[in-house]
Amino acid sequence: MGSKIQATFFNKAVDKFEGMIKEDRVYTFRKGMVKAANKKFTTIKNDYCLTFGPFSEIIQTENDAKISRNSFQFTKLSEIMKNELAITQTMKTQKFQCLDFIGIITSVGEVDSINLRNGQQKDKRDYEVADNSADGGLKVTVSIWGPKVSSLEFDVGQVVVIKDLKISPYKGVCLNGSDTNFFSDATSLRPKETSSLKACYYINARVELIRNDPKMVYMACPTCRKKLYEEDTSRSMYKCEKCDITTNEPVPTYFISVKFTDGTGSLWTKVYGNNALEIMGNTQPDELFKMFQNEDDEENDDVRKFLNTLNFKEYSVMIRPIINNYNGQESLNYLGSNIKTYSPEKNNHFLLQRLSLYQDL
Repeated sequence: MGSKIQATFFNKAVDKFEGMIKEDRVYTFRKGMVKAANKKFTTIKNDYCLTFGPFSEIIQTENDAKISRNSFQFTKLSEIMKNELAITQTMKTQKFQCLDFIGIITSVGEVDSINLRNGQQKDKRDYEVADNSADGGLKVTVSIWGPKVSSLEFDVGQVVVIKDLKISPYKGVCLNGSDTNFFSDATSLRPKETSSLKACYYINARVELIRNDPKMVYMACPTCRKKLYEEDTSRSMYKCEKCDITTNEPVPTYFISVKFTDGTGSLWTKVYGNNALEIMGNTQPDELFKMFQNEDDEENDDVRKFLNTLNFKEYSVMIRPIINNYNGQESLNYLGSNIKTYSPEKNNHFLLQRLSLYQDL
């Protein structure tokens, strides 16, 4: 995607080139001077900068499709968290500490009017944004400031790119930007990263409720694992429309709805197949199916009691948002997978790393 470098014009060079250089045009530059960049006065991530004088030469040329208008240097949240103390100390010596970020929106706050120290007010909207950091998937608050925040139309489940966010150590780490920052849907800009982020992010949460529903176990095709349709109840024969086969050996398969809860709220999640085994206490789906088939238990008391024993246990869950379209109406749903029992040791990994930074102070 290319890189960026800062160019500065002084005195007569300003008069010579000011009306000539336009955005979104391509130029060749000659007879400039290269020097080390002063990181206190730039947000551009480059160790060098350029200076042009009145004897420099700048010529407009044809557009080059290989030159991207937008250059990104994305920073993972795991990297920020690992270096939180170093970032805070850097901010004392450098005016700017900015980064480019790509992530998936997990919540959108209301527009608030904040009273500033100078007596003025400024609009602010908070977004909770997550990335797929290798250390478990993290999320951060991104605060966007300015009069245009109410017109920004970004929704939960959308992957976005935001440039030049300023890092703030307020309440841990948060990111701040202006409504003039580059803030865009990432689908066309970075399709590979968008696909990856839409594929998953992680939460640590407890099970608040598992929906009691006879459809939480279905009969699956032994070949393709798609849902079978009962064709002959007297012989327990099932039909797979995809494989065009009939079988009397269906595979009982989980399809459960789980309400996960953490300190920020709740999320209903669908969990399929073997992904549900951890939550279901490793009870096989055919065992639960037999409970539902118990004619002496019309109220499904055995199922209800069993499901109640599974509540309030904590897990690490990989969440994948999906958009379903039914009768022209789109709805956002979530699929859960890679479910593991919550591990305080692993969850505190970053905390221990941050604490170790203070031991020599």
